[in-house]
Amino acid sequence: MGVLFFLCLYWQRSPYLLTSVGWVVIPSVFTTYLFFFGLGWLIFTTNSLPKLTRYSISQLVAATLLFLAQGIIQWPLTDDTLTLKIALSALYTPLFVFGLLALFLTYFNRYSPRLSYLMDASYWVYIIHLPLIYLIVGLLFDYPISAFLKFAITFSATSILCLVSYYYLIRGTFIGLFLNGKVHKNKAINPEKAVA
Repeated sequence: MGVLFFLCLYWQRSPYLLTSVGWVVIPSVFTTYLFFFGLGWLIFTTNSLPKLTRYSISQLVAATLLFLAQGIIQWPLTDDTLTLKIALSALYTPLFVFGLLALFLTYFNRYSPRLSYLMDASYWVYIIHLPLIYLIVGLLFDYPISAFLKFAITFSATSILCLVSYYYLIRGTFIGLFLNGKVHKNKAINPEKAVA
């Protein structure tokens, strides 16, 4: 995975994943995202998830150190250092991907109603969160408050709006069926159970 990801990033001439902001498909960006989609499809179709549960902590520690080395060190702006930064990204990205998979498969591989709800909501949140962030950041732009407070407000408001809109507009509808492959009935919230 590291070698293929290195080739994708080298084609983009960037140590970070780029994204297309227009309607024109950029081949290097499309290929990179297709690569990750294909990897997920391959893991799913070969039923390989149970084999990916080893070395979660060591993978995440190594990935974090490489990520920090790439981000903290003041690299000179040369072609060689760009290639080195691309190589570091190509190393830490698979370590993060497989380390996080191993972590969650090892320590969180049990049913939880709250986590199940968040997993069902995650696709909707992924789709709708960016426009909400842009809106909230735009509304807060002229207010003379700290960046940390703006971040906290933006994060909290976006999370609440995404989850509330999922519950009332998506979960029990055909859109929920389209996004998750199943329709959930919204149950009335019992205050005693909510507190417990």
